[in-house]
Amino acid sequence: MEEAGDATSKEEIIARLQELQLSKNEAKVYLALVSLGEAKASDVARESGVAREKTYRILKSLVDKGFAKMIQGNPRKWRAEDPLKLFYKRIEESKNRIQRQELAIQELHKRYTEASLKREKKEISLWEVSNEDRKELLREIISNSKRELILLVSPHHIDLFSSGEMKDIIKKVSKKDVKIQLVSWMIEGGLFQHAKLDYYTDLSITDSDPITKTYVVSDQREGIILNEERALHFTNQRVAETIETLIKNFRTYSSPLKHYIDLYDATNKIPLEAPLTPLRKLATLNRMLETMTETALDEYRDGDKLVYDSTTKVLKQIFADYDRLTLMEKLKLYKALLESLLPNITLDITPDTYGGMIHIQLTIREEGDARRGLDKTIKRLSNYPHPYLVCIDHELRMNGYKTALRLVTRDNVEGVIKVSRYYRRT
Repeated sequence: MEEAGDATSKEEIIARLQELQLSKNEAKVYLALVSLGEAKASDVARESGVAREKTYRILKSLVDKGFAKMIQGNPRKWRAEDPLKLFYKRIEESKNRIQRQELAIQELHKRYTEASLKREKKEISLWEVSNEDRKELLREIISNSKRELILLVSPHHIDLFSSGEMKDIIKKVSKKDVKIQLVSWMIEGGLFQHAKLDYYTDLSITDSDPITKTYVVSDQREGIILNEERALHFTNQRVAETIETLIKNFRTYSSPLKHYIDLYDATNKIPLEAPLTPLRKLATLNRMLETMTETALDEYRDGDKLVYDSTTKVLKQIFADYDRLTLMEKLKLYKALLESLLPNITLDITPDTYGGMIHIQLTIREEGDARRGLDKTIKRLSNYPHPYLVCIDHELRMNGYKTALRLVTRDNVEGVIKVSRYYRRT
């Protein structure tokens, strides 16, 4: 079956011939002639799918336009003219015309930009808003967003956006396919207020020092800066783009709210040093390496035990209640940490309480050389080489589980490798 959009398909060729000023039936008949080489009108009609009585009239039209020639004889036949000779000049003329249009558009854009810069210099683009007016202005800016809404929300203002009328406005705007990105900090009450907005926004949490101001930018054209006592409204595009860029830099050093929720689900708390943001992750990995180096001096003979002891020693410094966690809580903790560290990985943990089984499935999304290299690594090590997975395996074994079955499947179409381990309680 021919794929839509394939440049070699019959439908695509007919469409392109129509762009070169042939009617649809003329395009069908000309394509049939090209394919047959030299043919009678009846054969052309059959090949093209055009009614026979119309085919004679269209063949005459193609001859008059220079697209075909008639071969006298009994029976009379027709032959298509070489398409390269026919269309090359027209295509070149079209290319030259498009090139001239592009140059004209570039000149228009240059003049437009120069005029915009002159206008911006003259316009007032930043002014103070009273406390009485700032909520109304904030509602208006958010409601009028058409493409993108970027927010950096201070802990002092998270309640303003996560409840009441403002939350309803954000919900309404999200349904208009407006891309909403929000960065904020944890507050003393936890994640409850943030979770109210997670469904409507792409929400990330940063652990940098909190700020007292909140920044809102709509469609890279205007926005508002909220302080404790006053607000500033701006409509200068350059200011809006700069603030948006800085907020996106904050996102670079933040982590999706989902990772915080997964961690809270495992441990019922989120320590300040939880390794979720990029800098915390690096600090934790560095401590693991240092601890492993120091621990290796104790002459470990079991590599997995060395990795487990080193990793859990660091995690116990971060999660004070680690030893009081149940087995499933520990497995959830490792899942949350692994998925936050490696965005191309998903870890599923499925317990079967009746059968005494636990299924651990690791889904890895890789492509090309990376997937081939991963194949070799998994074959050699019989597992994905990561300390958190070593710890999962060790925790299960310490709780009386043994590996019952191991499967590795590859889906080259989806670009994933799935590593499954089934553990049975002995």
